[in-house]
Amino acid sequence: MDHETPSSLKNVYRSVLDYKDISKMILMMQTSVFQIRSKTEHIVQHYMNYSYLWKDARLDDMVSLLRTHPSITEIEAVRKNYDSLQDQISLFTEFHQIGPIHIRTANMKLGFIIEIKGWKTTLCRLINEKYRAQAIEIHKFIDDCSKDLQINIRNLYDIQFVMSILDRIRDKFYEIDNMIGPIEEAYDYLKRQNYNVPADDTERAASLRNDFQNLLKLVSSTLVFFLIHLR
Repeated sequence: MDHETPSSLKNVYRSVLDYKDISKMILMMQTSVFQIRSKTEHIVQHYMNYSYLWKDARLDDMVSLLRTHPSITEIEAVRKNYDSLQDQISLFTEFHQIGPIHIRTANMKLGFIIEIKGWKTTLCRLINEKYRAQAIEIHKFIDDCSKDLQINIRNLYDIQFVMSILDRIRDKFYEIDNMIGPIEEAYDYLKRQNYNVPADDTERAASLRNDFQNLLKLVSSTLVFFLIHLR
């Protein structure tokens, strides 16, 4: 008996498709797939509304916020928004059932919450960087002025030099006095948030007010010296 070659075999696909019951079944499957696709796309779009959580532009928004020198109350409001969003996401349904398709949301919810915690940590990091820079600047000013005020006064040049330092301190007094409070509040906020602030930053911020008061005492003693010896 001769064997038929593959090219001589009759294709039965068309015959199967033309079969009435098969056609009905295909139509039913196409309708079901279309319905599942529509519902699935709707669910995906709902969760895509949270895509801003992983967009880098959000970092720029935080930097811009801190450039406006917000109060700790305003910063806490931002933090509370993140907390509210985290609470909202934690209430998402555990799964979606669309016909035969079972969509679990546990990993997605975990991913969203990790992103939110990351943004809250980033906010704390930016706050620390901002106020660390201010604290370093103030400390440098205090240290430089303290050293300059303690020079041995031997001639008129030294007197003029010390007087110029006193003028610098007078000009910076209100600016520094207004900066210390927000720095202290910022580090108190970071402590409440359990943010891991480097020990050097914490100690620097904690000693600012006392160091500034010591500088002002040195200014007072310098002025008394002038009053006694330059009358």
